[in-house]
Amino acid sequence: TKQLDGETNLKGKSAPSVLTNMLGSGAERQLERFNKISGSVECETPNPSTNKFVGTLHVTGSEPAPLTISNVLLRGSSLRNTEYAYGLVINTGADTKVMQGARKPPLKLSSMDRSINLMMACICVALVAM
Repeated sequence: TKQLDGETNLKGKSAPSVLTNMLGSGAERQLERFNKISGSVECETPNPSTNKFVGTLHVTGSEPAPLTISNVLLRGSSLRNTEYAYGLVINTGADTKVMQGARKPPLKLSSMDRSINLMMACICVALVAM
């Protein structure tokens, strides 16, 4: 998450316990079971906070499970020390936390540009006054 928050240390991410219990072990078996799961996710409205996430996973036939930032991979994150991951997209495009927190770069003008802009504004005002 170096690009997101400047930290280079690895952050532990995990699936909610409801899902790990339902899926069991073994990649092929997990994929088969994952494809059969149905449910929904209730979560906070899109916001720029990359350190916080509040949501609830509702899986058909199970109790609702809380979702936190430890269950979420943000856009731009690198996945390491794991062979595979199953996931669900919560927000896309401009609604992602990273895009919500992005700022436009500041306008960089030299002192010469500022002087020319001021002179042009004065000329335009003088022309309109005539």
